[in-house]
Amino acid sequence: MNDQARNQLTGQSPFYFEREYDLDYEEYAAIMKREWKRPHWTRTSFSLVFGVILLFWSYTFVLAVLLLGMLGITILKPSLLEMSRTHFRTRPNLHGPILYGVSDSGLWLRSKGTELSCVWGNLNWWGGNETWLQLHPHGMQPLHFRVDDLKDAGVYSDVLEKINSTGAKRWGRS
Repeated sequence: MNDQARNQLTGQSPFYFEREYDLDYEEYAAIMKREWKRPHWTRTSFSLVFGVILLFWSYTFVLAVLLLGMLGITILKPSLLEMSRTHFRTRPNLHGPILYGVSDSGLWLRSKGTELSCVWGNLNWWGGNETWLQLHPHGMQPLHFRVDDLKDAGVYSDVLEKINSTGAKRWGRS
């Protein structure tokens, strides 16, 4: 039984959305950029002061070096976005058109040489920004959808409802 027939029998309203995107590096970087937010300045300041204080005792020196090293990486993360250029360049399945899709029964993507799909229960985490919605299923490459496209198709609220029903974590929130 297909999704539409099943939903008509159960009285549920089905949704289906499929869109092909041909991403260039700038769009890919814009999607990935939301992952690289600068840390809050009070936590950063506190960690820096605490790390420097720990440097004064020999038995906490290693801990201080680790703390200050992690702090340095956290502060420099936005500049690590350039690593995504290499990632984009070396992933042939990101070049050319990629068909992304969602329905009430699952998620999928198709590109040159790649065809992946899963059920909603396989969604691990999700996130995005005001322009893009990212869905990260277990064992699959992330799926990217323009929020405006989902809203124009009238499925954005259905997708968010499905995401919330899976218990998947939102990026950056515990």
